[in-house]
Amino acid sequence: FKNVSFSYPNRPHLPVLKNVSFDIPYGQTVAFVGPSGSGKTTLFELLMRFYDPQEGEIFVGGQDIRTIPLDYLRNQMGLVSQECMVFSGSIYDNIAYGRKSSSKAQILEVARLARVGEFANRFPKKFDSQVGQRGISLSGGQKQRIAIARTLLKNAPILLLDEATSSLDAQQEAFVQQAVDRLVVHRT
Repeated sequence: FKNVSFSYPNRPHLPVLKNVSFDIPYGQTVAFVGPSGSGKTTLFELLMRFYDPQEGEIFVGGQDIRTIPLDYLRNQMGLVSQECMVFSGSIYDNIAYGRKSSSKAQILEVARLARVGEFANRFPKKFDSQVGQRGISLSGGQKQRIAIARTLLKNAPILLLDEATSSLDAQQEAFVQQAVDRLVVHRT
């Protein structure tokens, strides 16, 4: 990020970021800490080009992200957000969405790492169980574990974890943190 300033279009008079600059070397893990509304999620939204900054530039691998094809840019990133997106379909399909070409063994391995099996195996059809519209049959923590498994499967070089364990209890957070620790090796 180089001299980035940004305000959301519906609140142009209220800057979220003002002249923000930082560099994250490849393979490094960085945490952004601050109160709600301080711009942490906005950094990810800008990096994934959901928005473009009003001022400044954002680079990935030394290249201005505005010159990188959007689908390629987003394929380089895995996102687990505090608002996990789960689709109508099976638990298995929700994980497989991370990389459609994956084998069943790969999908079940990331599910194991994210501890999805702990709840999936309690459903009558296990991983083939339907989760309902927007995952209505799942708790927030279960949705987050599916999102983490999906991101593990995607195997992207850049990981964006936006309060990725916020819906988990302390014990589950510790288990999932172990999976995340494995996930971040050799990634930014």
